[in-house]
Amino acid sequence: MTFVICLGSRHDRIANYSIEKFADYVAKMSEKRIIVAAYSEDDVIRHRIAPEIEYLISKKTGKRLLYAGSGAYELEKERQKVLSRGVDDPDFVTKKNIMEMMDTTIWTYLSSFWTDPAKVNSFETDSIFSARKLMRTSFIPEIETDLWVPFMNKTVDNVKRIDNFQEAIILCDPESMFYLKQKLEK
Repeated sequence: MTFVICLGSRHDRIANYSIEKFADYVAKMSEKRIIVAAYSEDDVIRHRIAPEIEYLISKKTGKRLLYAGSGAYELEKERQKVLSRGVDDPDFVTKKNIMEMMDTTIWTYLSSFWTDPAKVNSFETDSIFSARKLMRTSFIPEIETDLWVPFMNKTVDNVKRIDNFQEAIILCDPESMFYLKQKLEK
């Protein structure tokens, strides 16, 4: 099982790590199947939120794509609902603003750090997003515990239902790689 991070629409903002580099990296791997854990088929085809997956499909890597994601588009819609409910609470707004500043800092740093697939899929990236998840959980736990964790558990279950998933490439987003590794490598 090889985990590879998808960046979705953020690929356009990473100067040295293009969608083409991503696709070439995945195409050179020996595994014959790709399990898309970051997104559902609906996310990719209907909502077009993962241009790198579309590129992989069009590039005809010779690898079979299987979707196991639980719907990132729907998760984001639910997340936005929770965030909009707290606009009258000054503490909530402060926490939300801190999270947004943290995200801006992280993505700015990573956009210059990520120059090749090895750095995108590195221990450093995994550590940053693992720590980010802990902070987000402490600030607005209902997003993490009521939305994200059930979403991820459903994705893990979907992956586990695929025969020989241990012999596939698992495409995940940077935020969920640590969680998927923990749950799937047991």
